[in-house]
Amino acid sequence: MKIITFNSRDQLLRVRIDSIVGRKAATSRASVQIDTTDGYMSREHIQIDVDNGSFSVMNARNLNDTYVNSQLIANGDVVVLQHGNVIKMGESSLRFEINN
Repeated sequence: MKIITFNSRDQLLRVRIDSIVGRKAATSRASVQIDTTDGYMSREHIQIDVDNGSFSVMNARNLNDTYVNSQLIANGDVVVLQHGNVIKMGESSLRFEINN
């Protein structure tokens, strides 16, 4: 199984495909929880999926904005990710990498 790596300022996150990513909190149901004080990052912020080897991200229907390479992702929109894309969740930016 491929692993998705996100580089943030102070942490390296390894995310399995078909994961929900969000802010760490006692009430978060995200499968990957980012330890941050960024109140603009939702507890369940984005969903990462794979289809035929292509990775995609979608806003997990939260009230906070998500951007890929400075382009706003509306709720329900799906964006295909490329190695090196920058995903902004709240005030936090993560870089998408694929490790085989």
